[in-house]
Amino acid sequence: MLKLMVFLSFIFYARIPNANELFPKSCNITTNAIAKIRLGTSLNHVKITYPSAKFARVVDGDGVALVSISISNQNLAVVYAGEEDASEKINFSKKIEVIETFNPACKTKFGIHPKTALKKAEHLLGGIQNIRMSEIEGRQYVDFKKRSSNLTYRINYCGDFANDTMRKTNKYLADCTILSIAVTN
Repeated sequence: MLKLMVFLSFIFYARIPNANELFPKSCNITTNAIAKIRLGTSLNHVKITYPSAKFARVVDGDGVALVSISISNQNLAVVYAGEEDASEKINFSKKIEVIETFNPACKTKFGIHPKTALKKAEHLLGGIQNIRMSEIEGRQYVDFKKRSSNLTYRINYCGDFANDTMRKTNKYLADCTILSIAVTN
């Protein structure tokens, strides 16, 4: 009996990594996930997958309720899980609809990550189809010729728009980089 208890204790404690080990050593971005955070799974599932993760309510500039997920004091992702009221507590039963990362440790199969030079990303993804600006906050997104429809690339406000009324261009500043990558349905 004692041997069984020692063995079970070993199994239990061996499976609990410390917080520093939890940040993914390889943070892959796929068409349905960033690291082990998958579209359609609940925030509770993420909590189980990353037991030392910190979850915090955040709000974007439009007032949309989001959840920031940090591991080992590094932000892994910000997710949208269909929550309407940003003043409410996080509802961990909600399903994840959008995952966005600003963390350069997270990479696509082409090696593109936040902070990748846009020129390099352009080369890897077959050129730029267009750079577009959102109406409300003026966020800038780039569409590549060879991109998955599930991945959205946001750039660091470096699109070269000729005037204030333009919302699309193909030009960008020399120091332009990817700011974030989002995975959506």
